Amino acid sequence: MNIPGLSLIHEEALRDINRTLSRLIAHESHLNIESLIHKTFSILKTRTGKYPATALNCILNMGKGVYKTDDSDLVKLFIDYVIDLGFQSPMIGGVGNDWQIKANPAHILNIRTWLELIELNPIWSTRLLSYLIIHISIYGVFIKDIDLFPRDVTQLLNSRVEPVYNLVKQLCRLFPVYFNDIGAEGNLREISTRIDEISHRRDPLIHFLRKQSHVESSNRLIDFMKATLKFWETKKKKKEILEAFVPPSIYTAIDIKGPYVEGVHKVISQFKEKGITLPEGLLKLRDDEMKSIVGGVSGVPGQDIERVELAVALYKLFDQKYNLDFIEIDKHIAQLQPEAFPDFNRLRDAFKEPDLN
Repeated sequence: MNIPGLSLIHEEALRDINRTLSRLIAHESHLNIESLIHKTFSILKTRTGKYPATALNCILNMGKGVYKTDDSDLVKLFIDYVIDLGFQSPMIGGVGNDWQIKANPAHILNIRTWLELIELNPIWSTRLLSYLIIHISIYGVFIKDIDLFPRDVTQLLNSRVEPVYNLVKQLCRLFPVYFNDIGAEGNLREISTRIDEISHRRDPLIHFLRKQSHVESSNRLIDFMKATLKFWETKKKKKEILEAFVPPSIYTAIDIKGPYVEGVHKVISQFKEKGITLPEGLLKLRDDEMKSIVGGVSGVPGQDIERVELAVALYKLFDQKYNLDFIEIDKHIAQLQPEAFPDFNRLRDAFKEPDLN
């Protein structure tokens, strides 16, 4: 593994190590297993950057063998090495001209690997659980709808998490995966389509936003929507805020003035004049309040007022989909079937308690 001339077979060598680890751990003494763990992680330390997927698969396979020994000291040693190896952060690098988000593909694999290890024995894995919470809190998390990550959360909750319930709850709150529809369906599809059709699909920013929400849905859409509203508020002063969310070709095509910016800028500015913090303050704005504010805007085409109303509605839908919050919780409760939940009215009453605000 340390011979540069054999670099072409290094990944295959890692796979061979992976295939033999569990068998070796099952048949070796405690002392030999410690030595095996140390040697394996010494190799992985130098190769994880180049072969992250293979290294993570190797860690998972080794972990399964270590946990099967029922030796808490060995498990603790193994977790120390796993944590020392580091975490694959999202490393989002914008959007390419192929309209694909540039991100670290090993990020989601790293989360899944650590979760599988935790599930083997949650109470022995509290340090790994804590470090996962810390890493996601600091570096963020990037999960696409098509990753079907809710299954992973279900699998975690079905393991023996009772002794570490509070830690698991903290972790699960960080995952933006509590939704029913993959991509854009229902109101989200209707509103995203309508806001694009108003301008006959000629506004490059909104057209890309629509396509992104339909095809490349992820929690990143919330920040994209915030950036769009901020750009409408400030025009040329904040165009650069969009650069991280759109392809270079789309960014170049976005104009800082003209029919797709001037009207919505006037409408958005009205919110600011009313003392509403943009864009976060829009989440708590009721429909009747918004109608009252935009109704006071003069000299702006009706289609621009509608575009702003739809943009705010879209922002709320993205936030409801990917964030755990009680804002407009009534709409979520209305989707539940009362006959499936005992004492359903008690749930309604609980959410009406004033100390939730």
